[in-house]
Amino acid sequence: PMPNPGKFPQWIPYKGSVDSNGVANGNVDTGYTLGSFAMDWRPPTTYHFSLGLQSKLPGGAVLDVTYAGARDLHLIVGTSMNTAPLASPSNPIRGQTKNTVANVNIRKPYLGWAPNSMWQWRMGNEAWYNSLQASLSQQWKHKLQYQASYTWARLLSPVPDFSTGTNVVGPSGDQVNLRAGYGPDQNIRPQRFVLSAYYALPSPAKSHRLLADTLGGWSLSTTTLIQSGRQESIGYTNTSNVYGENTDRASFAAGCTAKDLPTKGPVGSRINGYVNSKCLSTPAVVNASDDPTALGYGNTPNGVLRGVDQVNADISLAKTFQARWPREGANATFRADFFNAFNHPNFGDPNLAYTGPTASAFGTITGMSTNPRIIQFSIKLGF
Repeated sequence: PMPNPGKFPQWIPYKGSVDSNGVANGNVDTGYTLGSFAMDWRPPTTYHFSLGLQSKLPGGAVLDVTYAGARDLHLIVGTSMNTAPLASPSNPIRGQTKNTVANVNIRKPYLGWAPNSMWQWRMGNEAWYNSLQASLSQQWKHKLQYQASYTWARLLSPVPDFSTGTNVVGPSGDQVNLRAGYGPDQNIRPQRFVLSAYYALPSPAKSHRLLADTLGGWSLSTTTLIQSGRQESIGYTNTSNVYGENTDRASFAAGCTAKDLPTKGPVGSRINGYVNSKCLSTPAVVNASDDPTALGYGNTPNGVLRGVDQVNADISLAKTFQARWPREGANATFRADFFNAFNHPNFGDPNLAYTGPTASAFGTITGMSTNPRIIQFSIKLGF
């Protein structure tokens, strides 16, 4: 049975109690998390479009150039539905006319639930994808063959990690104005070049049998990758947010824009300061007369900073020998594989969890994204 209404708010989902002024005595919010679906649920809409051109060039090379794009509308997105709105003398909320961190629990729409514990899945997300894809391939008499591919791509969305599924990752910062975070998705690298090539090395004349058996039959192959860094967001845990939403982004410092964020110079000289932290700040105070500690939302968009580029070349040298054991027609293949053959240092992305202008760990790089050079030898026997 329901408890006596005079004992409000002792029933689930509440814990603890509040006094006659609505001030909490202990934690009155439930530990549960609520998920719901919007009433205007509808199927998402995706438009795909592309235009390609293929041509055979003099010498036999084949060139393929394609534009590919997509427009996504009415996509699934999970947003917090218990964000505390702003109060004013003309629009009081449960008697509150000021906006402070302390009265967030009174201003939020649904009492008994934490501001970030009620989620609604709705069809409010969108995305734009545009890409230029080019490839060049050729084969010369079984001696040399290659394919070089280049992609320029950009995916814009209000939700970070959109490409991993918006029903899992929700927006940071403002839960009502999703456009405030509109920016590049961090899983789409803006530029990417891949070269795959195979070359059968020339063999000495068969009249020199020893030289032909020793130096002939070798092949060289490579897979080389060059790609730009990911478009990263700069997160900020906003524990003093006047709306009650802690998951936020940092703000630009006065006079700074996105182009001012990365420091200058080779990556190796920037491992202790990849980001110019002087161009960032905590979100601005909403109304200092109400509460000088109550902050709004950060204004840096998603994907505001380009991460570290990557360059990697794997090279293989191989030769197949004829063998008479364990039976006629057997062969043995020797391979020497050089992973990251030129031992190029590929640094990992920097620490982008902004905690304030004095944070020493912010913007530092503490790891690598690929291994150093690895050499591997192998022999395969086939019969």
